Amino acid sequence: MRVKLVVAYDGSAYRGSQIQPNVATVQQELEDALKQIRAFAGRTAFAGRTDAGVHAVGQVVSCDVQWEREFERLGHGLNSVLPATIRILSCDEAPSDFNARFDARAREYRYRLSERRVLPPLLARYVWAATTQIDRDIAAAAARMFVGRHSFGSFAGLGMSQQRAESELERDIFSCEWRVVRDEAFLAPEEQEIHELRIRGSGFLPQMVRNVTAAIVEVASGKKPLEWIEFLLVSGDRRLLGPPAPPHGLVLWNVEYAGNRDAETGSKG
Repeated sequence: MRVKLVVAYDGSAYRGSQIQPNVATVQQELEDALKQIRAFAGRTAFAGRTDAGVHAVGQVVSCDVQWEREFERLGHGLNSVLPATIRILSCDEAPSDFNARFDARAREYRYRLSERRVLPPLLARYVWAATTQIDRDIAAAAARMFVGRHSFGSFAGLGMSQQRAESELERDIFSCEWRVVRDEAFLAPEEQEIHELRIRGSGFLPQMVRNVTAAIVEVASGKKPLEWIEFLLVSGDRRLLGPPAPPHGLVLWNVEYAGNRDAETGSKG
């Protein structure tokens, strides 16, 4: 049967979600777990590929399984053999033609960063200490410039701006917001503000969200004018932008399908 899994993971120890030879990946761990409980019946399909060190709370995976016991035990079985850094949040039977990647209508990523140089260890694992002053109003204005259909060559990793046609680098961004959120668990009251980029679109190129974040920080810290964002979008040349924001601040937040705005995050498995 075809199943739909909602998967969360801490990506710190993995070289990304997609399976690769001789390195630890989320896909490899999940497929190994399916084999271990004797349920594996075909390669898994991930809704979105995450880079090395990137996390997820709403990754969606589809795959075929062989399972003759109570269905609700499938998720429990996987969690019992998966490493603690990967968890199945929900497990549901899906139509036989469901594909987590190709059926997805939208994906949302969130990136968190702080102006502080030093962060508590539990927070530093998931928040970039950007060590620069950020004008939140300018950051919000810069973020809004990404909404719409654009060619994202200037924001694509892996040399794609030099290798792909401009039409292959186009993506639809439905919303892009810069917010200031509060974290009361690990920060003192006067230090609780954290910057967060929320970007939702049809799909994303490798390192695209991290490069978008880096560009916004360049502008919001006063190093570049606001118009530089428009120049990057028009030029399509990755060489015009510096290094991407580090991966540990990025989370794949949810995936949307027809009739379902958010990926399910229940605990049916």
